[in-house]
Amino acid sequence: MQVFGVAAVNGRLQAIIRSPKENVTRTVQVGDTIAGNVLVRAIDAYDTTPTVVLEQFGQTVRVTVGQPTTAQGATPPAI
Repeated sequence: MQVFGVAAVNGRLQAIIRSPKENVTRTVQVGDTIAGNVLVRAIDAYDTTPTVVLEQFGQTVRVTVGQPTTAQGATPPAI
């Protein structure tokens, strides 16, 4: 999974993401699911580097714009 950008659209934060399982680039917002089982928990657009917080099987992973999903010491989510 990769996050390409974060934007506020009509007052709602959205992230532009690409999931290999879905093979498309699309926008998501908090509460959406990606690839059927990955939940978008939060979008932080106001930090130095915008971040999207994802959750799968109880594990939370923070992904910054341009960074592929990995967590230190954890198996990357099967997205």
